[in-house]
Amino acid sequence: PSPSPLSRADTLRKTKTLLTTYFDTLETEDTAENFSDLNVDPMIVLEETLNISFDKNERERQLVSDLFSLLFQNNFLTMSQFTSGFNQIITNLGDMVCDFPKIGEWMGVYLGNALAEGYVESEVIKLENLSHLVKLGQAEKVLALVLKTLLKKDEEKAKSIYSTLNINDYLKPGNTIDKFLESYGLRPLCT
Repeated sequence: PSPSPLSRADTLRKTKTLLTTYFDTLETEDTAENFSDLNVDPMIVLEETLNISFDKNERERQLVSDLFSLLFQNNFLTMSQFTSGFNQIITNLGDMVCDFPKIGEWMGVYLGNALAEGYVESEVIKLENLSHLVKLGQAEKVLALVLKTLLKKDEEKAKSIYSTLNINDYLKPGNTIDKFLESYGLRPLCT
């Protein structure tokens, strides 16, 4: 019989240790392999990795995105698990804004990278998933950074996603599509 999975507390501790080492060594493949070798609940790893990343800088959040891509490629986390995990953070994002004012932007970058790399489905940015964030002004931040990140990595995909959305529905009251495109540098979506 295979050993039982690590407890939640042990998984959290191991995740923190592996991420701390990863941020020092920059060994993405080794870190992904170390996670894959553990007998842990991958959803706890995803949740804890995101939570830890919110206290880190942009460089470390990019490293987390790179790690997520490898964890998907190594079958440690599935598309369904990533989608579910990201949706869970998005559901709670409104409560996290006070502690992390830029969390909408960070999640936008994570989701943009995930869409570009193909490990989440575009449903994660559909209005029904983000509608609770519109009044907070976070829905447009998430969407803007998704599109901005996608523009850098896969312009056609960015344009395709942009063309399927009613952008006005994501904007905080008083904002316009024109202002949205201008302020986030998204004019290339219209060409």
